[in-house]
Amino acid sequence: NVKETGIEIEDVFGKLSLDTVKANRLLVPSAKSLGSPAPAPGGTLDHYKCYKVKVTKDTPKFIKTHPKSDQVSATVHV
Repeated sequence: NVKETGIEIEDVFGKLSLDTVKANRLLVPSAKSLGSPAPAPGGTLDHYKCYKVKVTKDTPKFIKTHPKSDQVSATVHV
């Protein structure tokens, strides 16, 4: 495992700089569907080697935010 530093990521919460620590697990490709069963993933996808990470030294503090919506919602009718 070669440690990598300063990996820039961005998601709905903002930007973050990370360093890899060590390999953690191996995941296999999957798919999702909100309706019928999801089709099998395409043959070009590979397995994913996951790493534990830590925030890069001297990275600005993370600003706490929350997304306004998500992909999963439920309405309960009583």
